[in-house]
Formats: sequence, structure tokens, C-alpha cells
Amino acid sequence: MTQMNSLLRFALTLAPLLSLLLLSACAPNTAGTDEHGLRPYLAVDLQLPDKLASHSTSQFSITVRRSGQPVTVDQVTFEIWPEGQEALRQSMPGVPTGEGRYTATHQLSGEGIYIIRSTVSAGELEARPERRFAIGQDAVQRLAELEAMQAGGNHEEGAASAGHHDH
Repeated sequence: MTQMNSLLRFALTLAPLLSLLLLSACAPNTAGTDEHGLRPYLAVDLQLPDKLASHSTSQFSITVRRSGQPVTVDQVTFEIWPEGQEALRQSMPGVPTGEGRYTATHQLSGEGIYIIRSTVSAGELEARPERRFAIGQDAVQRLAELEAMQAGGNHEEGAASAGHHDH
């Protein structure tokens, strides 16, 4: 019976310690989070020009925010290439043009579907937004079809919702 009492005392002493250990393991790690409990991140809005045309210079831009406020970043790079031809990728530095806004100009070589990617670095944070766009009627049509297939929607929905340029 004494051995049983000893075992019971040990279990009663150990139970609160185990509970405390388990509860502390389940506590949220709030270090490095914002008021919504999210880890820090950069919100990057990659914008295409209103009009894009083959063989003309266009200005591409991004707006960078963190917690809703404009951010001055360490580095911004824009890359553009024809879809499926990443070996033809051209890179341009982003130039600061205002609070949290960076731009780059580029002359597009012809009609087709293009990819633009911006790499943004601010301290330990990095973002790499990427978009497709099209120049020329045939390319606009192909891009609309691709986006409709990816979205699982019909062709008209893809064409209406996509930001295509056909000049």
C-alpha cells in the first residue's frame, strides 16, 4: 500500500507539471506578428500600363506597403520575357518615384503573351509578384483562353475579367 501511495503522490505532483508543459506548448507565438496575428509581409501591387503596344516603350510600376503604410525598400527589380521563352528575360532596376512606388520602363519587342515579375527586398522580407499580359488580338485571345481554362470558367468570363491590352 505504501508503494501505491508513493506512486499516487508522484502522479499528483507530475500531473500539474505536465499540464503546464502542454499548455505552454500550445500558446501562440505572437512575437513578430501584427495586430491581426499575421507575420510581417510586404503587400506589392504590380501595375501594368493602361496601354501597351508592340515596339513602344511602356512604364511598369509597383506600390509596396507594409501594414498599410508605404515602404522604402532595399531593392526592386523588374523582369520581362515572352511566355515560354525565359531565356529572353530582360531585367531592369526599379526606380523610386514616390512613397512606396517604383517604376521601370521597357520596350516590348512584338506581339504575344509576356510575363512580368518584380522582385522586392526589404530587410528580411521579399516578395515576387508576377503577371501575364498580352499584346495583339491573337495574343489577347490566347491569354483569355488560358486564364479561362485555369479558372475553370468559360471563355467569356476569362476575357471579361482579364486585364488585357491589344494595341
